[in-house]
Amino acid sequence: MINEYVRILSLWNAKMNLVQYKTLNDVYRRHIADSEQICEFFAPNLDGNIVVDIGSGAGLPGVVLAIKGVHNIILCEKNSKKCVFLAEVKSKLKLNYKIYNGDIYKLAQVKGSKHKIIFVSRAFGSLNKLIDIMYKFNADEGIFHKGESYVDEIKIAEKEFEFHKQIFESAVNNKSVIIKIDNVRKKYGD
Repeated sequence: MINEYVRILSLWNAKMNLVQYKTLNDVYRRHIADSEQICEFFAPNLDGNIVVDIGSGAGLPGVVLAIKGVHNIILCEKNSKKCVFLAEVKSKLKLNYKIYNGDIYKLAQVKGSKHKIIFVSRAFGSLNKLIDIMYKFNADEGIFHKGESYVDEIKIAEKEFEFHKQIFESAVNNKSVIIKIDNVRKKYGD
């Protein structure tokens, strides 16, 4: 199924910029393995979680998580054309995820949910912005791919928020990390 996803991604990438063109030469390491490495944080058949892929774009990591058996995924993407691509992948691969085409801050599907909410993101924005989203949704966890500036991003986020963090080395890029965030609180109220 991964191979079919890569085939569809490559075809659509020729029409629209889903991933940097030059990264398609190393798509399995740069995109698939990079996304797969966070699977260890999920119990594949646990239906009680809601996983939200913020800024899903090409479906990375959300589509890969769905292929690997993670349930209750919402791919959140503001760009309508990218949502058409995500719907095509869902249809062709018969995957079970939801697509939300809009601003993450307006995603009503998870507000007030009694389920555990886990946000994931591979390339959406700064850690401070991701933690702000977690805070506003009262999310339980965030699992975020971050590049070599992650230490600075943590320092900036710590000025506004208190949170517990765990940092894991990336399995595919020695300059990147996976940061797992939980117990988010605002330092100075709303």
